Amino acid sequence: MNFEGVRQDFDYDRVGEKGGRGGPLKRRWMVACACVGALALALFVLVVVALARPRRACEAGESLAFHCLYALGGGVAHKDSLNFPQLQREECASTFERYFEEGGQYERDLDIALNAAQAYFGNATLFPEVNSSMVAIFDVDETCLSNLEDMRNEDWDREYSKQKSREWMLQARAPAIPQTLAVYKMLWKKGFGLTFITGRSEELHNATAVNLKKMGYGSACSKDGKGMKGDEPCYMELGMRNNSTDVGKKATIYKSEKREAFLEQHKGSQFVAAFGDQFSDLLGEFGAAALFKLPNPVYYIV
Repeated sequence: MNFEGVRQDFDYDRVGEKGGRGGPLKRRWMVACACVGALALALFVLVVVALARPRRACEAGESLAFHCLYALGGGVAHKDSLNFPQLQREECASTFERYFEEGGQYERDLDIALNAAQAYFGNATLFPEVNSSMVAIFDVDETCLSNLEDMRNEDWDREYSKQKSREWMLQARAPAIPQTLAVYKMLWKKGFGLTFITGRSEELHNATAVNLKKMGYGSACSKDGKGMKGDEPCYMELGMRNNSTDVGKKATIYKSEKREAFLEQHKGSQFVAAFGDQFSDLLGEFGAAALFKLPNPVYYIV
């Protein structure tokens, strides 16, 4: 027998090079290439459709740059600027605009925090009796008053000069955050004591007091305690940074000391709640029983 011829036929049959027979291996390669091409085309179409799909701002967070929202839950803080890091980026500016759009994610986040406060203080079993020695502490900026207009005018750059920030605060026209004001007035009507501790300096005391009063937070209670049961709210103190003794202090330390001083001044008082947009408003010594953190992705104060 001619085994050599058989072997040659076998080899040709495998590689499909004899007599145009086109062997099965070649056909398998052609089918495989066609399948890969079809899959690649399908994947391309899916990507194009996904990118073209209209998105609602803040839809499951998809359209937000998460590293810009570090103050809500995490992100990179520059060691050289712990108070106001990483904010001069166009992508962060656009993210803030979407986050703060009317009826958007910011308002929904405010609702979550302050509806929780409404429910907490609406629980009669927790507070069967209420009096003014049961005190709620409120921060001012981005907690009771909104500086959104000022921050937007400065392209979300909180490292702009202190003079510009001071000029804005001296105008005493920052609007109230309505969700906070509603809780504040509810606590007042129930008979809780109210007080403020802000990181603003004492030179802004009068402007801050005027702004708070214009926006419905009332004015300072009289020293003898009269007026604490009137129709208009009043607060026990407006605690502010001393221009000499509090300069350079970290906010957590400063606010802890302010809380301690308040308790010394108002013997028998206790803090039932604290409201703030910064964790430094809430943490530290002499803290409150319940803490309510408001959203603020623009800046972080330690």
